[in-house]
Amino acid sequence: MPARAALLLPCLMAFLPASALAERAVTVEGSDCRVWDQYPDRRKSIRWSGACPNGWASGPGVLRWFHDGRYDGQAEGRMVDGRMEGQGRVAWRDGRRLDGTFRGGLVSGHATHVWSDGRVYRGEWKDDRRTGLGTLTFPNGNKYVGRFERNRPTGEGEFVTADGRRHRARVDARGIVGAGAPLHRPPQSAAMPPDADPGPDHPPNRTQKLEEWLNQSDQFLRDRAR
Repeated sequence: MPARAALLLPCLMAFLPASALAERAVTVEGSDCRVWDQYPDRRKSIRWSGACPNGWASGPGVLRWFHDGRYDGQAEGRMVDGRMEGQGRVAWRDGRRLDGTFRGGLVSGHATHVWSDGRVYRGEWKDDRRTGLGTLTFPNGNKYVGRFERNRPTGEGEFVTADGRRHRARVDARGIVGAGAPLHRPPQSAAMPPDADPGPDHPPNRTQKLEEWLNQSDQFLRDRAR
């Protein structure tokens, strides 16, 4: 992958095969203006709303792309010599959207990516891929908080359920993250001291919960100590 790739369809590395084509300069529809396209496709056409000094899209504007004449998405931000730089916002026809920082036409730095099914990623990116520390929140409220590498959670983090329970993160061979071993499990129960008389409030052979034993009155404990 080239060191300086283009915007035309930013962040598509999350959805396209790893083997991307080399970037190519393409002409904006209806003009002599050009932009850099990292994923060239003969069915694609481009429109740019901003200025075009020296033949390259530059300055603020909206870049829209179409496949076979059908609108497919747009990127709003500042272009420098045909590539997106700085803060940008991308929206796809299927409902996905992204808001983040671009460098040399690629999302690099911090960005928020929202899928049409309700998943949300907030965190670090490098060269159009989710790489670094981030939080992936699922529609049901569960979330993975930890490290990512080239769009995949590495498992170096925690899986937190919607009700606040924390687990070690577990990632399967497909890159799907879920709950592993629980973290900071509280004590569940404790048996009565072996020589203690259960007394009338606790029938014989009944294992008493730790919180019950700790919350008994001082008088009851003194009576049992006699």
